[in-house]
Amino acid sequence: MKKIKVLFDAREIRPRGYTFSGISKYIRHLLLHLAAIEDIELTILAHSRGDIEITNQMSSCNISVIPRGKVYSLTTHIYTYALNELKHFSVFHAPAQVFPYLAPKTSRVLTVHDITALTNPEWYPNNDFFSRKVLAVRSLKIAHVVIANSTNTKMAIVDGLDIEPAKIHVVPLGVDTVFRPLPGDQKPLIKKRYNLPDKYIVSIGTIQPRKNILTAARSVAHLKHYKLIHIGSPGWRYDEIYLQLEKFIRKGVLELRIDASDEELLQILRCADAFLITSFHEGFGLPALEALACGVPVVSSNGGALPEILGNAALFSDPNDVETFITQLARITEDIELRNKLINEGLRIASNYTWAKTASITADIYRALAN
Repeated sequence: MKKIKVLFDAREIRPRGYTFSGISKYIRHLLLHLAAIEDIELTILAHSRGDIEITNQMSSCNISVIPRGKVYSLTTHIYTYALNELKHFSVFHAPAQVFPYLAPKTSRVLTVHDITALTNPEWYPNNDFFSRKVLAVRSLKIAHVVIANSTNTKMAIVDGLDIEPAKIHVVPLGVDTVFRPLPGDQKPLIKKRYNLPDKYIVSIGTIQPRKNILTAARSVAHLKHYKLIHIGSPGWRYDEIYLQLEKFIRKGVLELRIDASDEELLQILRCADAFLITSFHEGFGLPALEALACGVPVVSSNGGALPEILGNAALFSDPNDVETFITQLARITEDIELRNKLINEGLRIASNYTWAKTASITADIYRALAN
C-alpha cells in the first residue's frame, strides 16, 4: 500500500490544560485519529516532543521539533520550507488558520475555524496584524483545499474574500466519547467533590471580548437560586473584563474557575442544569455540542455557526439581548417537558459528530490531493 506523506503543523497545540483552546483540541483529536489510518504517514511539526503528549499513542508518527518562539518567525518559515524540500511530502496541512509565508511547494491544506480576525478586528489585539491579516488572506489564496468547520464559516470566506467555493470543504469537528450523561445518583458525590452549588448554569470559553461573558452574568443574575460557573482561561483584555464581572462575583452570582483541569471541566459540565453560550460569534461552538452530548440543555446566542450546529436542540437569543437570554434560561430550567425534549434532541444531534468521522473526511482530502 502506497502511503501518503503528510507534514502536519501542530505548533498551536497546547500541553495538557489546553481545554479552553478549540484549535488545540481540534489538532489533538485529529492527529490521534489520523495516526490510526493505515495509508497516512504523518510527520508532526511541533515545538517539542513534550507538547505532543499523545506521542505514545502515535508510535507510527515522526515528530520534527522546531525552535520555540513566535509561530511564524523567519526561522519557522525557513525551517518548514526546508523540511519539505528534504522529505518531499505529498501534503502540508496547516490546521490553525495560516501557512508560513514560505509555504512548502506541495499540496496545501488549510483549516479555517472562522474569519472574525478579518471581519471583526475589534475582538482581537493589534500586535499580531501580520499573521492575522496578511498571512491569513494569503494563506486562503494559496491553499489547494480549505477546510471549514461549518457551512457558516465557508460562506463567510466565499462572501468576504472571494474564494472559489469549490475548494472549500466543510468538515465538522467531533465530540470526544468522554462527554456523555452522568447518572443522576452520581451527581451529589461529584458536586461535593468539586464544591459545586445545588443549582447552577455553566459556560465555557477564554475570557475575552468575543465571548461576551458579561451578558451571561447579567442574564443568570435574574434567575432565582441559580449561579453561573464560568470555566475559561484569561485572554485578551482580561483585566478590563474582570472589573466588569467583579460585582457579580461579589454578589455570589458568578464564579470563575480559571485553572480547571480537563476532568473537572467534564464533571462540572455533566452536573450542570443548563449550558449558556453568549458569544458574539462562533465558527463551530464545540463546548455547546459537548454539553448536548452530556445531556445538558443549551441556551445559545445565534452568532455565527451556533444555530447550524445546535439545530433544534437549543434555545436561541441575539447576543446583545439580555432579556431574551433571561426568558430562555427560565424556560429551560422550569419547563420540564421542554427540557426533556431538548435533552433528547441534543443527544441525537451530538451523536452525529465524531472525531473518527472528522479524520476520515480529512484523510479523503489528502488522498484526492496526492492522486
